[in-house]
Amino acid sequence: MRRLLLILIPIITSTTAWAQLDGENLLQIRPPEYQISLQERQGQRIVTEMIPAKETADNWSEQVTTQIFLGTDVTPAQYQEFSAQEWRISCPDARLLPGTEGKDNGYPFSLWIQACPRDARTGQPEYAWFKAIRGQDNLYVVRKSFRFEPSEEQIKTWVHYLRSIRVCDPRRPDAPCPQTGDNSKPAAPARP
Repeated sequence: MRRLLLILIPIITSTTAWAQLDGENLLQIRPPEYQISLQERQGQRIVTEMIPAKETADNWSEQVTTQIFLGTDVTPAQYQEFSAQEWRISCPDARLLPGTEGKDNGYPFSLWIQACPRDARTGQPEYAWFKAIRGQDNLYVVRKSFRFEPSEEQIKTWVHYLRSIRVCDPRRPDAPCPQTGDNSKPAAPARP
């Protein structure tokens, strides 16, 4: 059964819980055949990492990482620049490929790509697609990483997945959350 990952306080709950959403929420589907490999709070940051069920946290080829920066005023563009600088530390040849910016459900967002031909820590390439959403209360960042060059089909699948992720807040008429039985739930990606 598909499960909804509500990450304000990271919990897994069934999709029947749509009506129970209150406050600001990140709506994100756990990808099919993925498992949670890490879920923790580090100060003002909540981190959830998911990997394919047959892989381990120490030896993964693909990963979905969700970070929530609580109470920050950092914008998606500021986070994008910070992230690019961090990547250049372990990968001097890292490239940032700007994507799109705009509003999603009333919140500003950025979607971009970072590529590293060979990460000094792992010796492997890393390609990552990011989506950052500036909520009213927090900054939400979801990253889909590959330790190989993904195919065009994988890229399409995961960009669709990232585009399905959104922030909602039932207290705001311009950023509504789905109601029980609402068919507008974010779509899970097809199997890569």
